[in-house]
Amino acid sequence: MSNRTRWLIAATIGLVVALVTQPAAPARSQGPSMTPTPAPGSEPRILYSVPSNRGITYYTMNADGSDKEVVEDDFFDGNRWITALGASYSPDGHALAFGAVDREGEYRTGDLDSDMLIHILDLESGTVTRLDTVGNSYKPLWSPDGSTIAFLADGEALHTIDLTTGIAQAMLDTVVLRNLVGMRGFVTSFDWSSDGSLLAADASMISGPDGGGYTSIFLMNSDGTNAHQVLPPGMSAIYPAWGPENKILYCICIPDSPGDRRVEICAIDLAASQISQITHFEGTPIGGISDIDVSNGEQIVFVSHPQEGNSDIYRYDLATGELVNLTADIDIGVYAPRWVESPPAGP
Repeated sequence: MSNRTRWLIAATIGLVVALVTQPAAPARSQGPSMTPTPAPGSEPRILYSVPSNRGITYYTMNADGSDKEVVEDDFFDGNRWITALGASYSPDGHALAFGAVDREGEYRTGDLDSDMLIHILDLESGTVTRLDTVGNSYKPLWSPDGSTIAFLADGEALHTIDLTTGIAQAMLDTVVLRNLVGMRGFVTSFDWSSDGSLLAADASMISGPDGGGYTSIFLMNSDGTNAHQVLPPGMSAIYPAWGPENKILYCICIPDSPGDRRVEICAIDLAASQISQITHFEGTPIGGISDIDVSNGEQIVFVSHPQEGNSDIYRYDLATGELVNLTADIDIGVYAPRWVESPPAGP
């Protein structure tokens, strides 16, 4: 992962760091090393990223945090790949998309920013396809119908690539943001609606040389048209995740009052244009929050960044309010959790 990408990730986490005091985490052990593939008919698992000497190692685990397994360890083992944050299974569970520098790639220029591209691993044949994406591409996410992959590129923009035509396009970047809100900015996170017709993305707007601004949520059609801001200017929210039936967007809301840096998970009712707080983390170990994802409108997973110790992945039950630390047994920070719903059986 390039220094610029690391800086952007760190800067984004800094936007949502909460001033919550927590004792340093005790030493914890690494999970086992095995090679999973999402099994048809199985319960949903969680795919997540862990920093390692090859960049990022991808893991999956059960919804209760058990059975942690390395994704395709035999394939990624060795010195070929410098992997980037975030990976995504295809809807049928037969392929894995990931951002990486291929040290054996003939395309290489020697610049990590330029050489970080999206690749697709066929889990049945083991073959790898490099997509013709712009440089510094990472955090891919398959559309629900499997026809398109959305990803972050250039450290600041949301792009998509059509897997049939190979055509890539910028969906939300500085040019679009200037036209929409008159400010430059960069995208941190995004999510497909359940039917693939819409994309939601956040953007951190920057106004002037002093770096002031705010972070908001934007919606657009899957072809990039009708891009618009969901929240009123000045209201800050980040990391959108779709709820059921494309009616609710969950996000991390950031308080507007000076000195109050406590963050919570909120829900945006798109029809009513209203935002409401759904969590109350005061008095819990939860620190800054990032990378949320929702399963069937019932369970939210997210990353908590305490002031001391490592980041952890938590699961929050929307019905009961139950809060569970899923990675207390891992002694290194964890990132980018994504639910892997049960894929259909392949041919």
